[in-house]
Amino acid sequence: MRPLRTYRVSALVLRTRNLGEADRLLTLLSPERGKISAVAKGARRPRSKLASLQLFSLATRLQLAAGKNLDIITQALVRLSFPALRKDVTRFAYASYFAELADALSEPEEKNRRLFDLLVYGLCLLERGLDPEVLARAFELHIVDLSGYGPEIEACVSCRKPLAAEPMGFSPPSGGIFCPRCLAGKRGLLSIHEQARQALMALRGLRDLANLQPEKMALSPNTKKEMERLLHAQIAHHLDRKINSLSLINRLRSQGPQGEQPARSAG
Repeated sequence: MRPLRTYRVSALVLRTRNLGEADRLLTLLSPERGKISAVAKGARRPRSKLASLQLFSLATRLQLAAGKNLDIITQALVRLSFPALRKDVTRFAYASYFAELADALSEPEEKNRRLFDLLVYGLCLLERGLDPEVLARAFELHIVDLSGYGPEIEACVSCRKPLAAEPMGFSPPSGGIFCPRCLAGKRGLLSIHEQARQALMALRGLRDLANLQPEKMALSPNTKKEMERLLHAQIAHHLDRKINSLSLINRLRSQGPQGEQPARSAG
């Protein structure tokens, strides 16, 4: 019997599922190979050399053996495990949301270093304690930009007139805002009133994720709500699956401030 072909990658764990008595089935995001499904044999045993491969773990040196259906993880060196995300159920929920969006917008064996870097950076900012709600909007904006359907929020998508203090409409199918002249006769537009206009201005600032500062994140609850309304409409139009972690985020919101509560993870 010929030995299995092996390869090495860096990867972040997007999803975990228990498999058999002691194994974990992992969905990984790698800058070199895109999305990978692999089995970590014995990873649920406390003394396993693969026990550190849990949700959101970032392995800088991961060795796998290519299998017929699923690859097998043989070695792993975990560089980051994001422990603060596991101590706070709200941050854990947002981290799950980031990972689920990346999973939904990536393809198996299709490398995407920019998406990988965005997800790792987003988790690092969550770990640092930045406002998770505003950070989620920044992450959403960047991930739809990377996927090729980021919204036009600087000017009218039809005539290119810059954003102004006038009534406008936002169209997910058209990919952005319409000025008053061009929105005439259009259906299914989201209205852009004063609070939504402030949200658009705030979104423009969030496009510079590398220089995201706390002062840029000091936004009113209404502005945050409008940012979410516009971006979720854009994502829902292009995504053909439900993002389950949003239900957890909404449930936590309805319960009020959570403080530091341990998060429960699969596996």
